[in-house]
Amino acid sequence: MKLKCVSIVFSVAVVVLTLAGPGGAQNNAAIEAFNRGTKLLQAKRYREAIPHFDEAIRLSPESAGLYTNRGNAYKNLGQYQRAIQDYDEAIRLNPRDSVAYYNRGNARNDLEQYQRAIQDYDEAIRFNPRYAKAYFNRGNAYKKLEQYQRAIQDYDEAIRLNPRDSEAYNNRGISYRSLGQYPQAIQDYSEAIRINPEYARAFANKSIALFFLGRDAEAESDFKKALDLNPNLEETFEPLINEAKAKRKVKPPDQPAETAASAYFGGLQRQIAGQHREAIPYYDKAIQLNPRHAEAYFHRGSAYAELRQYQRAIQDYNEAIRLKPDVLAYDSRGVAYVGLGQYERAIADYNEALRINSRFAQAYGHRGIAWLYLKRDVQAESDFKKAIETDPFIKGTLEPLINEARTKRQLNALGKF
Repeated sequence: MKLKCVSIVFSVAVVVLTLAGPGGAQNNAAIEAFNRGTKLLQAKRYREAIPHFDEAIRLSPESAGLYTNRGNAYKNLGQYQRAIQDYDEAIRLNPRDSVAYYNRGNARNDLEQYQRAIQDYDEAIRFNPRYAKAYFNRGNAYKKLEQYQRAIQDYDEAIRLNPRDSEAYNNRGISYRSLGQYPQAIQDYSEAIRINPEYARAFANKSIALFFLGRDAEAESDFKKALDLNPNLEETFEPLINEAKAKRKVKPPDQPAETAASAYFGGLQRQIAGQHREAIPYYDKAIQLNPRHAEAYFHRGSAYAELRQYQRAIQDYNEAIRLKPDVLAYDSRGVAYVGLGQYERAIADYNEALRINSRFAQAYGHRGIAWLYLKRDVQAESDFKKAIETDPFIKGTLEPLINEARTKRQLNALGKF
């Protein structure tokens, strides 16, 4: 499910101050148009608000906050690219406008451009170090990138600045749960519920953590409370609860492996069968018995990648490369970086893979995909050509990936991705 950044900051004070100087009737008309637009914006009548901001901008084109508020209207209509253009102009006119950076970050977050969103939140915080919502939404972006420790740090700061932010407690709980730290997660969900006893999602999230710990009676009670408050949550949370129940049943090998090799091959057998989650405890055991088992790190990373846990995958690929730098490890880490939208890092890994083996068709193909996402079509076509020349059979594997990248680019251009 795609989560939207719902916190929009209106630039009322900024606009009034900008227009309060000399200008007479024209300034008065601009202020009146701005006030009409802002009232409609606050009433969620976004489409009606835009012509009033258009009029205010026509009368006072150098007022940064006008662009910010029109951008907010476009953002709420789902017209993200138009919103970003307005935030760009607001920042050009006032490069220290923390509000414009924050709202542009929210638009990029909604487009799933998480790294670029983080850069905007960085700027918002640089110009306003007490900007609690900027910390909160930057934490959300890190959470989407599975960088849970960084997310927790930002939620910590958001909570320090606003101790009654129930959403910050809830989202920090999700990050703790993603790290397997279920008691800490439960504490955060409980605090969110204490602040807001009607917070249905906090009850549902708490039930998931309780299921992980095998505290089923408490979990069922909390899930019932969640559904009493919001029956629509059942469709969203039941799969997560079922996953929690399944995961806690995944145990280390029934008969502890005598050697790292036997544990490693136990993991391979399950991974070949498509049982990626079940394979992980075997690789855990292999690494426990032999902390220098590069192949175990590599295949555990591949299992995490199949589960779309890209940050964990990258950590394992890092260790595999440290122990045994090889073409597959670099290529696979590059694929994980693409999964996180970190295309430049992916390209650096594909370059290293090709430095090791200049005939590795897969790396050419994967690098071509990364170039596509970066809209570097000439380089992409060159790499696809090299991949197929090196291995003609790779064409069938690449085509769906190329089509997916081009589709995502088109949706991004339309403000729908």
